Amino acid sequence: NLVWVEVAPALGTAKAVAARLKEHGVLAAALGATVIRLVTHLDVSRADCERAADAIRAIKPGQPVA
Repeated sequence: NLVWVEVAPALGTAKAVAARLKEHGVLAAALGATVIRLVTHLDVSRADCERAADAIRAIKPGQPVA
């Protein structure tokens, strides 16, 4: 239930990507400059995971953090 994601440099830092995900209700922990960690548990549904995946796919290079 743990997923580590390496952030491509074009997307910014792990902290910036985690901030963008949080704007969409997806919590991720920045672990250093280029890695984020996502966690699921028994209360996370398939629909929740799909919503998180959509938020991840929506991040584009050069996108400002609000």
